[in-house]
Amino acid sequence: MKIIVSLFVLLITALPLHNGNSYAYSLDATTCPQQIAGPSQPSQFSNWLQAMKEWRDSQFASIPYDPSSPNSPYVRPDLKWTQSSLIQTQLMIEDTYFYDPITDRYTVDKYLDDVNSRYGGIDSVLLWPGYPNIGIDDRNLVDMIRGMPGGIDGVTRMISDFHERNVRVLFPIYPWDNGTRIHKDYSEALTRLLVDIGADGINGDVMYELPRTYWDQGLALGKALALEPEKGLEDNLQGVSHNTMSWGYWCTDVSDSKIPYVSKNKWLEPRQMVHVNSRWSTNKIGMLQSAFFNGVGLETWENVWGIWNQMTDRDMEAIRRVATIERKFAKLLTSPEWEPFTPTVQQSDVFASKFPDVDRDLVLWTLVNRGNGNLNGNQIKVPYQPGTTYFDLWHGEQLIPSIQGTSATLSFEIEGSGFGAILSYESTLDLPKDFFTKFIPLMKSYSQKPLSRYSDSLTFLPQKITLIPPTVPASSTPGRMVYIPGGEYDFEVIGTEIEGGEYRNDVQYPWESQPSRSHRQMLTIRPYYIDIYNVTNSEFREFIVATKYKPNDSDNFLKHWVNGTYPAGWGNKPVVWISIEDARAYAQWKGKRLPHEWEWQLAAQGKDSRLYPWGNIFKSSVVPVPAKGRSLTSPDTVDAHPLGASSYGVMDLVGNVWQWTDEYTDEHTRTAVLRGGSYYSPQGSKWYFPQAYELNKHSKYLLMSPGRDRSGTIGFRLVQDVGTPSRHERTNSLPITEPELPYRIAATPNHVHLSDEGKTDWVHWGAKVDRKNGVTQQIQYTILGKSVPYSDNYIQYSWVNGTHSINDVKNDGGLFAPGEGNGFKLQLPADQTEQILKLYVGAYRAQGELTVALSDGTILGSDRSIDNASDVENGMYTISYKGNRAGQSLIVTYTLHEDYGDGNVTLQAAALTRP
Repeated sequence: MKIIVSLFVLLITALPLHNGNSYAYSLDATTCPQQIAGPSQPSQFSNWLQAMKEWRDSQFASIPYDPSSPNSPYVRPDLKWTQSSLIQTQLMIEDTYFYDPITDRYTVDKYLDDVNSRYGGIDSVLLWPGYPNIGIDDRNLVDMIRGMPGGIDGVTRMISDFHERNVRVLFPIYPWDNGTRIHKDYSEALTRLLVDIGADGINGDVMYELPRTYWDQGLALGKALALEPEKGLEDNLQGVSHNTMSWGYWCTDVSDSKIPYVSKNKWLEPRQMVHVNSRWSTNKIGMLQSAFFNGVGLETWENVWGIWNQMTDRDMEAIRRVATIERKFAKLLTSPEWEPFTPTVQQSDVFASKFPDVDRDLVLWTLVNRGNGNLNGNQIKVPYQPGTTYFDLWHGEQLIPSIQGTSATLSFEIEGSGFGAILSYESTLDLPKDFFTKFIPLMKSYSQKPLSRYSDSLTFLPQKITLIPPTVPASSTPGRMVYIPGGEYDFEVIGTEIEGGEYRNDVQYPWESQPSRSHRQMLTIRPYYIDIYNVTNSEFREFIVATKYKPNDSDNFLKHWVNGTYPAGWGNKPVVWISIEDARAYAQWKGKRLPHEWEWQLAAQGKDSRLYPWGNIFKSSVVPVPAKGRSLTSPDTVDAHPLGASSYGVMDLVGNVWQWTDEYTDEHTRTAVLRGGSYYSPQGSKWYFPQAYELNKHSKYLLMSPGRDRSGTIGFRLVQDVGTPSRHERTNSLPITEPELPYRIAATPNHVHLSDEGKTDWVHWGAKVDRKNGVTQQIQYTILGKSVPYSDNYIQYSWVNGTHSINDVKNDGGLFAPGEGNGFKLQLPADQTEQILKLYVGAYRAQGELTVALSDGTILGSDRSIDNASDVENGMYTISYKGNRAGQSLIVTYTLHEDYGDGNVTLQAAALTRP
């Protein structure tokens, strides 16, 4: 999936030419196989250029390709778009900017609006529907495209949405996918599918060339599909005849060579579009310089297998400016008279390419400064004819040349590690219609701020763990469960991701500052009960019968069942083809919950860090026999392997079915942590979803929609809480079953000034309810049960601009909730900007429970920290929140969860502001 290129090494050889001359450098002798070395000295330019032309002629003589043929894909009107598709991105279909899991719809406009605002937008998108999830079961790539949300009709409409925004859509082919479900004539099936849904091209993953078969099949179906091999032809240059696009794994940085390299593909066929690509790079300037010098494009890939690697502000602004120029003059960039390394004045740092229009008197020069310092003054000497005008496109300014006979010297500035672009013309009739009215003013506005003034710091997207609310505690061991005593636990685990290294890979636990592949933390885990077995088909059917449960997204739901029930003999096998949402619904019905990953691992591992539930040596006899064929068979019964039990007696942990545990989200991605591995193991490729039998490993599963997330190899088991921990236990241990939430709790100050705290709105329940004046009241409240106003408060409040003017006095009152289940509910607007709500609450001989949710049902948090058995305890919750979309509300409920005799809880005040 990745080409690793080393530093450039130039081998000195003799290249004989047709005229009998030879030159002391080799065009091909470089460790950058997709590129050709430039002249090492400016004095060699003429000889180097002649050698380049000779090389191209020799290639055409050896491969069956005529670039002037009327049958060439490059002259087809329906493929002309490839020659201006300069900025492409690879888009994980699980990206929540592309598909909204809350509204269950594709959000193409949201995605495109984001990339437009950040770096000027894209011309084509490579939608990525398989890896790294493919291989979790036997669905092949065709199945995974068909199984995208909305099915074929939904995918077709989504592609149409991209087309309405002038963005072309490609899908990949995985030639290594030879271990999943057999599909008759795989290449034809994929081609037909892409034609049916209106896709525009195929990216050949790990391929040096897409065979002509794909081109011919597309034409036979009435569609000219653009073909784009990942590995850029390299030694398969004959593929340039039908692969109109390619990726470029190039040597691009100054550390590779200060002298830029020339693309073999682009030099051989100037109309071929290369997208320079380095997915893990954290600086795109070198890549962009190489692309601009060669007149090609860039792959702006940021969501890499669910790991966010956002480009820096400087990179994005550079892309915006380069793409604006390249799009405007895309036709010039395909010039057959392209001249790389056209001489420059400041030739040790500045390198230029010349792109003349053979039909019009237009010439474009692209320049790059490979040095660190700003360079001003004379930059390039160009041919001059009377009536020729020169424009500095980068700065949006006309240039006044210094004329010496038939030459014109042009003077302008190129900032360090920067770019330049010059256009010459003789007639304004040859210019784009909006050249003076729109393009030049736009470039002039861009240039007011140098690229060096944009940040080159990396953007980090923190992940949040999805809340798993505690259950009603069990006073004794429930049936088919076992007690796990908890306590101190050395939790250590590593992600199985195939790619990505250590840096910000995998997930971010609540106690970590950023995602990382390797994790270790000493945890204090409260006791709990866990299912001895995974939930079975018969148990899940009881739930279906009792609740008439029907998921909103029913795709693949209990796919293995027939006529509403499981197949004969499957009753005691673990239920599969259920999403994490289905598992949570079942858990709620049972009064249980999904386990946190560390709870699952403790139950499987014990506290001796063993590698498997039974010990440190793998025993194939205590797990199901792996299914290595190309179709799913079935898991074993949950009690089939008693010798594989953990030291606590928990069974069916490893090797039968994966098990749902925690979910993590960041701004772009949802991920579930799967534990235990499965019986299904497709063969033939290292790219399939990795197994994780070992207890120090977990696998990350990208989530998109319930229907797509369901799998024939994923099941679940549940846990139930034991009692209520004491305040001392919560204070001196990490909040394991109540993870880091969007709020914090602190002791309430003796005095609170509500006007300072609640600049947007505030409310105080004193002798009567006092509200902030002059605002739309955003904090609405409802009394639950037998709650009433009361007096005898212990906190001082003061305010101005309310109905009273009270300063620094004790204010009696509050909303008083006696008896379990009584309390109050607040409802506030939750738009997509961050807001802060502060709640002042108290408990007398009672424990209060706070729950925080959005109106769409998204649970943000739950807490029982306000807890006192004998006296009064007051606290202040600071809740930072924002909605998932416009029009939502925040729902905050505070109830008395447990009283210690005659207890009560109170809600005293609430204050709303923006950060």
